[in-house]
Amino acid sequence: MFGKLLTEVKTVPPKEVDFDFINNITTNASLFRAKINSISTMEDKELYDLVKGSYQSILYEISSRQDKEYLDVFTTPKFITILTQVLNSVNLSYKEKICCNKLVYDYITLKNNDPYIKELLFILSKLVNKDNIKLLLFLELPENIATYIALARLSDLKESVNIKRVNFIIATTSPSIMTPQTIIYIYERLFDSIRELFITIMFDVYDEDEELFTEDVMEVYANISLAILTLLNVLPINGIKSILTSYGEDFKLTYKGNIHLVRFSLRSISSTDFNRIHNMVELLESEGVHVP
Repeated sequence: MFGKLLTEVKTVPPKEVDFDFINNITTNASLFRAKINSISTMEDKELYDLVKGSYQSILYEISSRQDKEYLDVFTTPKFITILTQVLNSVNLSYKEKICCNKLVYDYITLKNNDPYIKELLFILSKLVNKDNIKLLLFLELPENIATYIALARLSDLKESVNIKRVNFIIATTSPSIMTPQTIIYIYERLFDSIRELFITIMFDVYDEDEELFTEDVMEVYANISLAILTLLNVLPINGIKSILTSYGEDFKLTYKGNIHLVRFSLRSISSTDFNRIHNMVELLESEGVHVP
């Protein structure tokens, strides 16, 4: 019986699927771009259907293109409003969130941005980063600060860039808000890898002579240093050794031993407050691994 059934199944011809690859915007790049360039003349419903059916392609286009004239299409009130409506009904992947945040971050950091468009993008950012914003609001951070930090956290595919952007926002927030403990809580909620966080912070050096870096900024800058040392110091010994070894190797290979390119020397930290780090630096030195 089963043999006959299998024979019948094999003899049923497959149904032909009528799919127009030439005229489908998801498979034809030139047609897709032509459609996007005509956003201003589209009816809202037509634009919604286009974005709904192709938002992944649109987001990747935004992320990969650099020409300003093309990207200006994506920072019109009409497009941002429709995109926000669409994204409210879908689950974004990690990379898609980064594409959205890149659009927002790149625009709001322009010197001559439009306040209205900036506000619309801010609303989009709150939608895309709602989960991380909720985590930060539990720390009683102001909503705008929480939103900016969450935006910066996933604004680039390079994790080191995300870390530097988050730290810049932290550093330019009042010291009364960004205490070492608050910064620790932020790191614990937003980052999984202490290794990359520590190494990036140690090579993220601010110039005290820069006009932007006021006394308040430098105070929070110091609080960031205390926060990352505290997190490193409580790790298992093997974890501390692994991270410091990687840090020492990066310093030697990438920074050619220039001590001025690191945030501070680990040899100068308190042996009382950070005894585990202090002892590991000495141990590694005895093993021939130089840790700046």
